[in-house]
Amino acid sequence: MTLLASHAFAPEFVHTTASPDVTLTFASGTSPITASLASGTYRMTLAPLASDYLRQLALAIQSALAVRGSYSVIASMSAFGIPSLRIVTAAGVPTGVTFAASVWKRLGYSSASPTITVVSGQIADITASRSAWNLALLTAATGEYWQPLQAGGVEQTTAGRVYAVAATATSWQRDLGVHYQPTTVAFRASQGAQATALYPDDEYFDALGSTATNREWSVLDVLYSARNALCGVSIGTWQLDRNDSSARIWRAYVGPGTLLAPALKLLKPEWLAYSEWTFALVAPSSAPSELRS
Repeated sequence: MTLLASHAFAPEFVHTTASPDVTLTFASGTSPITASLASGTYRMTLAPLASDYLRQLALAIQSALAVRGSYSVIASMSAFGIPSLRIVTAAGVPTGVTFAASVWKRLGYSSASPTITVVSGQIADITASRSAWNLALLTAATGEYWQPLQAGGVEQTTAGRVYAVAATATSWQRDLGVHYQPTTVAFRASQGAQATALYPDDEYFDALGSTATNREWSVLDVLYSARNALCGVSIGTWQLDRNDSSARIWRAYVGPGTLLAPALKLLKPEWLAYSEWTFALVAPSSAPSELRS
């Protein structure tokens, strides 16, 4: 049985153009075709179109393919956080693809030149083999709704008068108790969980957030990358948000109680499979939510 993911968060990260980021080869006609994604700050899936890494990469490839004819490149994200690019055309599907190192590792491909799956003469899929970096999926989380916070001070006099001096802006805080987080990569796989493993494999405890090795990231890796980074957040709506361009998502920073020293504990001390932790969020006073469109 698959344990579904319902929550997710995706910190901002910086992409630097590799020139090219993608090279596609064809059996005939104009070949190869190269495409590059503009350098900038992006988020993985939980972002508006202009800053969605996967969708912008798909658009860059589609634009480059226009010299060959009419092509559509469709980006999608599975419930497990595994990206896929589908190429639809009557002008000939590619026979080979090569991604720049920063791209194929971040998107979870097995190598720089992953296998292209030809669905039909007009459709080809380029699907990753593991979940994308800079994206953490959570099984379940519970807690109070957003709490307002205004900077300032309040005093009450003995005469019963209350005086307040406060900023006009209101930020928002929310602490979620996360449950049934797979503890390790091995347990995530053996339990059939969609959610991201809480810990990386043992050999990567000293390399949190590192992009040097092609490996599956953990929640702790994503938290490391979330320092000083605004996150796109799905709270109970990951299954809808991941491929719905009209979905509304939250914008928040990981709160102080989680960011550097999260309190992690096993769901049951005698059972290593699942863990619990507190996910603290702080949403800005300006635009605490946004559409993916």
